Amino acid sequence: MKKNKEKLVIIGLIVLLLILTVGISYAAFSYSGLGSKVNTITTGSISMTYSETDNVISLDKALPTTDNTGKTLDDYFEFTVSGNITGDTNINYEISAKALEGNTFNGENVKLYLTRVTEDGIEEEVMSPETYNEETSSNNFTGRPANEMSLYTSSMNASESNTYRLRMYVTEEYNPQGDGGNLQFSVKVNVYGRDRVADEVSDVLLTNIPKENQYDDGVDTFITGEDPNNYIWYSGKLWRAVSVNNEAKTTKLVTQWNISAISYNEEDNTAFEGSNIEAWLNDITADGFLGNLRDYENFIKTDSVWNATETTETTKPAETTMVTDAVGLLNIYEYTMSYSGTDYSKGYLNNGLTWWTLTPYSTSNVCNVGNDGGTNSNLPTYGGGLRPSINLKSSVKIVDGDGTIDNPYRLEGDNDTELSGTLLSSRYSGEYIRF
Repeated sequence: MKKNKEKLVIIGLIVLLLILTVGISYAAFSYSGLGSKVNTITTGSISMTYSETDNVISLDKALPTTDNTGKTLDDYFEFTVSGNITGDTNINYEISAKALEGNTFNGENVKLYLTRVTEDGIEEEVMSPETYNEETSSNNFTGRPANEMSLYTSSMNASESNTYRLRMYVTEEYNPQGDGGNLQFSVKVNVYGRDRVADEVSDVLLTNIPKENQYDDGVDTFITGEDPNNYIWYSGKLWRAVSVNNEAKTTKLVTQWNISAISYNEEDNTAFEGSNIEAWLNDITADGFLGNLRDYENFIKTDSVWNATETTETTKPAETTMVTDAVGLLNIYEYTMSYSGTDYSKGYLNNGLTWWTLTPYSTSNVCNVGNDGGTNSNLPTYGGGLRPSINLKSSVKIVDGDGTIDNPYRLEGDNDTELSGTLLSSRYSGEYIRF
């Protein structure tokens, strides 16, 4: 980047690499002085090296910058994360940034952009330009604490080395008039790593989700709020964790999006048992929903009991109409509990679409959720949206992710990382394919 006499914003980078590996104690090192080019920690079977070109990035002109320009800046901070791991040990690691005390420039006006440099020297985007923002929860799988901005999460196996470039710039929306100049915004770049250790889904959710986003009704602990980090990826589909059974430790999931849209049942028949929906959801052929879930016997409690008793939104239903199936729907009470403490329009299960619930409204109508998040009812012959629900077995474990939409929790046995030579016939509906 060409130097300019007008230096309005200087962004300093102080680098900290912290490795926390289960079973092995790792020290932390940091540098803040000029002149040091490589820092390395070698303990046990892991070597992590952080290389840098300079520890300060200077924006020579504090004028607003478009994303297209910011992504191609010649000034960037380059570093390498590498591992020399023996055996089958895998390491989850995460790159993050933390704003330093004393900044005089608002992080809301700064964007960060991270790329990885390939062996051919080509930069691949791993994090699109994002305004500085801090995660309110920690990531138990990498060791990243709360209140840092997560830039990128990945894993290392055997022997691997990855080089990254971090760019920062002022957003194009910022108006520099009257700011007085000489403003400063600095971040500390952190890299955290841990052995990939699997933990039960219920434990991970209840540990990482803040208590204010949990509601225990005595039988189940519901996840509540506007957008808790309860995203789970399974069998090519994105799900939301709804509740954990306090005794069995099973975890109820529902798909983030509508999977299909079909009529509920025949006219004047509001029963879930024997309905069109029940049949399709539990069809184990290639034409059904259950038949397209990966190894469902290993993941799903196939004898789950679903409460289809008529009730109001806030009243826990009596156990009058119970149906045993592998796949079901949420009842209206479970949906209402998901936005406990906030407005229904802001609840995390409001996906802007209309979808069926398990609960009959009367002998002629079935409760559904409208596109505004409010509860309604409709004739069973109506072609409403479907959000299938399942209960994960208590033994199912999470091996990766932090529960965010960009990095959902990944399940042991469903977290494929090496897909070379994999046939399309072995994949699952909803998965992404990159050519």
